[in-house]
Amino acid sequence: MPRSTSETRRLDRFIRALDILTDSLAPERRADAPEISTREIQALRALGWAQELRMSDLAASMRVPLSTASRIVDRLTRKKLVERVWGSDRRTVLVRFSAYGMRVGVFLMAWRRDTARAILRKLTRDETDILLGMLDRMTGPESAPAGRRSRGRP
Repeated sequence: MPRSTSETRRLDRFIRALDILTDSLAPERRADAPEISTREIQALRALGWAQELRMSDLAASMRVPLSTASRIVDRLTRKKLVERVWGSDRRTVLVRFSAYGMRVGVFLMAWRRDTARAILRKLTRDETDILLGMLDRMTGPESAPAGRRSRGRP
């Protein structure tokens, strides 16, 4: 709970800034963007870093129950963005990009990089390095909630 009005204002300012940055990195409003929900983008983003994930790992990375991740993958499969494959053990279900999904993933990453470039262009190189250092401190493995610590890429 905030200790003062000043702290509340600072927290609100921080949250507003995060909301603006998050909205600017989401391509939903672009005319050339694929018809895709925020949750589906989240799943594709998680999959993009790993290339292939067990369904349970995808659910964990999205912080959703396995049943929710499964419904999201169902929608992505119907849209031909991902495919399910079975691991060496029939109980293990893997999710990976389809060929079309890979093209959409490349589009999404290009859009996010262009947007990030435009945002960071407002800062000097030193300011960018400071910002990235602070973000690393705030989002590094040691700051992740239990069960969310990554072993490499985000």
